[in-house]
This record gives sequence, structure tokens and C-alpha cells, in this order.
Amino acid sequence: MKITPIANPSSIPQQGTPESVRTAKAVAAFNKGASSYDKPAEAHQQPTEQMPVQDANNISPEEISAVRAQTQAPETTQTLDTPTPVEVEAKEETPAKNPELTKQFAELARQERILRAKAQKQSQELKVREDALKAQEAAVLARSKEYEQGYVSKDRLKSDPLSVLAEADMSYDELT
Repeated sequence: MKITPIANPSSIPQQGTPESVRTAKAVAAFNKGASSYDKPAEAHQQPTEQMPVQDANNISPEEISAVRAQTQAPETTQTLDTPTPVEVEAKEETPAKNPELTKQFAELARQERILRAKAQKQSQELKVREDALKAQEAAVLARSKEYEQGYVSKDRLKSDPLSVLAEADMSYDELT
């Protein structure tokens, strides 16, 4: 059996979107900070009455005049099944509590308490040591003052012992 092509492969239309269109969409989505697989922007946007600017946090000076303060609409009765947009945003912002992370944070807090207690104990011990050193220094200074008042050098005692005894109000007879 012989198969003969009817047309060349480049003339057969590709199914889906052409590569250049897909590339352009991907580049545009990347520049916006979104993925090309995301839903179209119209599905995520609120009605234009509430948000006249696409991204209210990132507006150019020309668009500042288009930003209006959000006013609270009078409360209407809604069923419990349909959450308000504010409730949906609040649910997205609060992180889900992960028990593993909770355990890790508790362990970190416990370790931090231990380290702080250890540092406090070391600082108290250091203060006690400093106080003891100050007391020793005071005792040494008191002794040195006593020694300075009644000090007689050995050289002087060897060279002139009688005059040293006379200064001390002692006689040779009292010494012997």
C-alpha cells in the first residue's frame, strides 16, 4: 500500500491557537505578573463601579483621579450560603493553621525562653563577679595605704638601723 501526501505539512492548519498567538499571550501575562493559564481578568475583577482602576495598589499619576473611596453600601439581607466579598478576602488573608508549623513555633519559643534565661543568669553571675572584684580592689587599696604609712625599706634598715628605730620611738635596749 502506497500513501501519497495530498499536501505538504506546512499547509495543514494546526488545531488550536498558533504558536505566535500563544507566545504573545504568555508574554502579556508575564508582563502583568500573571500566568497565561489564569482565568481571564474579567472573572477576577469587581464591577467597574466599585473599582475603576485595574490594580488600586499600583496606579499611575494619571489614574489617581479615577480612584474613588470605597463607600459602604447599606446592609442587605443575604442568605448564609453566599458570603460577602469582604468575608471571602478575609478568609484568603488568614493563613491556615498548620499543626507542624505550630509545633515548630512552640519549640522555637521554648528555645528562645531558655536562651533568655541563660543570658540573664550569666549577666547576674557577671555582676556578682564584678562586685567581688571591686571588694578585693578596695581591700588591696586599704592595705597599700597602711603599708605606705608605716613602710620602711630594707636598704634603709641595713644602712642606718638606729635612725629608723629612733623614728619609730624605739631604743636599742627596748629592741634587745
